[in-house]
Formats: sequence, structure tokens, C-alpha cells
Amino acid sequence: MKRFLFVGFLALGLSQANAAENAPMTGAAVSDSLVANSLNKLRGQVTIDLLSKVRGEMARISDMCPSSWIPLYYQAWLGIQTTLYTRNDKNELMEECLNQIETAEKLSSADVSELHALKAYYYYVLIAINSKVNGPKYYSNVFKECEKSLEKNPQNPRALAISCVFKKQMGRFLNANADEDQQELQKITELFDKEDKNTILPRWGKEVLSFINRK
Repeated sequence: MKRFLFVGFLALGLSQANAAENAPMTGAAVSDSLVANSLNKLRGQVTIDLLSKVRGEMARISDMCPSSWIPLYYQAWLGIQTTLYTRNDKNELMEECLNQIETAEKLSSADVSELHALKAYYYYVLIAINSKVNGPKYYSNVFKECEKSLEKNPQNPRALAISCVFKKQMGRFLNANADEDQQELQKITELFDKEDKNTILPRWGKEVLSFINRK
């Protein structure tokens, strides 16, 4: 693709500490509290070093709480963000991210819809950083993972946003008409707005809608 622009989804819009600080500190609550504390570090100015630091914290939380899918999810998400910011498609980080997503998928507690949406994002970012090579290889994976996510949760705004924007960008690249349905965009926006922000669950993705017309 001539120019496949994408920006990171670092505007989490969460109140993670409030979500976890009053929970009983047993089992999953320990993991949730630690995850919340780590995510809160991303509220200010974000740097590559900070992404790496928080990702390392997620790895340690995952080692401590191997039955929790959330630390694995954020390990992968932060790794994808790091790759997006560095524009480096020649390292092993993205392979690690995919392994973390697939490991999380095997856990009984996992939100499968969110993991498929994250996997769609994984392929989306691979294309964003090297569209000439990765576009032909992975464009179908983006749609397939979005479809799988929406089969589990038809109201998942992250899957809907990625699918909507990627479809628009693919249509532009192929010089084909890709109708921009304002009602569809409004629906996705409303789904994001309705999400409970007082949680450590995934809440990224709304920002991508504002870049739908970028070339």
C-alpha cells in the first residue's frame, strides 16, 4: 500500500487502580491489582522505554498468576505497540506477541473475543509497518480474526473498529469504492462510549476511527 498509517491505541481511558484497589487480595484479584498498577504508568507521556518496562512487569505478573489471561494480553498488546512505534519488522518481538495471544487463548478464563480482536490488530500492525511485504500475506488474517471476535461478541468495538477502518483503507488501495457508513461509525463510537472504564479489561481502540480517511 502506498501509505498505510496507523497510530497506537494508548488512550486506555481506564481507572484501573480504582477498579482493583478495593478487591479482596486473593487469587485473580492479586493479578488484577498488579495489572492495574502497571497500566496506570501509561497515563502520562509514553516512551519506548516505558512500554518495555510495563511489558516486563506484565511478564512477571503472568509468571506469578499463570491462570490469568489479562497479563498475557497486555504483554502482547504492549509488544505490538512497541513494534508499531519503532517500525521494526525484523525482530522477534512480534513472534513473542503472537505466542502470548495464543497461550492466553488456551486459558479457560480468557475472553476469546478480545483475544481475536487483538490478533486482528497484530496482523494489522504487521501490515502497517511493511505494507508491501505483509499486506498480501496477512490482509485476510485481519478480516478472519475480526470475524472470529465478532462471532463471540458481535458488540466488540475493537473488532468492529479494526474491520471498518481496514476495509476502508483496503478499498482506497485497490481504487475501489469502500462506502463509509456514518451510521456504522456512530454505532462503533457509541459502543466505545458505553464501555465501563473502571476496569482493567481492554478499552483501547476508539482513536482509530478518527484516522479512517487518512492516506
